[in-house]
Amino acid sequence: MLTIALIGRTNVGKSTLFNRILGRAKALTSEIPHTTRDRNVATTVWRGVELRMIDTGGIEEGKAHNAKRKTIEDEIRRQVELAVSDADMLVLVTDVREGVLPGERTISRYLRTLRKPIIVVGNKASTERQRLACQEFSALGLGPVSPVAAITGAGVGDLLDRITSYEPQDPSSKPTTADRKLSASHVEREAPTIATRVAIVGEPNVGKSSLLNAILGREEAIVLPEPFTTRDVHDVDVVIDGRTVTLLDTAGIRRLAARAAKWSGTRLEEIERLAVRRSLAAIERSDVVVLVLDATRPATRHTKHLAQAIADAGRAGLLVVNKADLISNFDPESVIANTHQLFPHLSWAPIIGTSALMGGGTRGILPAALRADAAWHRKLSAETLAAVHGTVKRRIPTAKTSFGRKRSHLIELQQTAITPPTFLLVTRRRIRLPKAIPAIVERAIREHADFEGTPIRIIVKSAKIS
Repeated sequence: MLTIALIGRTNVGKSTLFNRILGRAKALTSEIPHTTRDRNVATTVWRGVELRMIDTGGIEEGKAHNAKRKTIEDEIRRQVELAVSDADMLVLVTDVREGVLPGERTISRYLRTLRKPIIVVGNKASTERQRLACQEFSALGLGPVSPVAAITGAGVGDLLDRITSYEPQDPSSKPTTADRKLSASHVEREAPTIATRVAIVGEPNVGKSSLLNAILGREEAIVLPEPFTTRDVHDVDVVIDGRTVTLLDTAGIRRLAARAAKWSGTRLEEIERLAVRRSLAAIERSDVVVLVLDATRPATRHTKHLAQAIADAGRAGLLVVNKADLISNFDPESVIANTHQLFPHLSWAPIIGTSALMGGGTRGILPAALRADAAWHRKLSAETLAAVHGTVKRRIPTAKTSFGRKRSHLIELQQTAITPPTFLLVTRRRIRLPKAIPAIVERAIREHADFEGTPIRIIVKSAKIS
């Protein structure tokens, strides 16, 4: 696999080119500077060659470094440096409409010291005059320039041909980020083929990116006190107990952002609207959802709506109460009871108290997510189903009929699906079932098998008995 890092100034079209190469809109794009912040990684194949593409944030010229306070520019620059060190080849993206600016000259001087293959791309070259203007960038001393128009795809195929024609001298001599061992001792690196997708969701500033960094044991995602630091869905693969887990760090979803998902009046609101949509979509395409709560502040109504969305999606999940170190006399049992009371529709989800800043409790998140995923895929045996059926028949109350109070006739109980586990309860027609029947069935199922971390769906169907 060949790793390619797209770098350049702000708003030259790196994310648009990234999306065009992938053939799908994975990265958010906007004219607002620093829309892209964390590294965005994805793989694609061109003419039989597998490419690992890394999209990065824009590098700004002239921004002074503040040693006392981290800024978004400092964090983006660090993300770019990580991408550059990880890459086999660098693609410097420029804007032909603006010409060679001091920022490109500064970046090119830095790139020449790396002794890595470099391709200069003149983006936004939609006309013949603009394609000819690309030759101006030859003055950077980085070789011939590839003109492209990422928004239409013109020239992108020729660029990919240039990229895939490169063959590293010793591809096994340079490990990539995907090959490095994580500092957390429970993570190994023999990657299996099927990944369990775990989405980390919650309101802004509850510590989602900090949790991701704590789980990985390194600074993978940008963490700043300002809200809405994470804008794109940032995914990274780890391996635990021989299983690959893809962690999806998502943008914070707040009440105003949810409203912005329906309407936007400014460009910033438009970015937040798209980010919220992608965060909600991450729930739908995940196997396990980790809902992060802030122990220092009460859960809002919108957080409860988000929890309901997880339950409605039928995904496995767990609740993480973060910033537990900021609570004096933190009582896990009391927190579990209060949290389940606040989120009754997630009563099946395990609760973990953590401190992303101190690292406390974070090592239990991945094992709990894998157990929840296993329960989400669990299929009961015929013997266990028979035992559950017998338990349910003994527990159901009597129902009022024209012949007096009778016990409902439960004909059959069968499991019809997994992800989530779904059970069909067949009853005799014309017998009105007590409303508590689905809850009784679910409770009996959970008593006979471990379904912690996953919802259970009960479908009741009546059948005529001859």
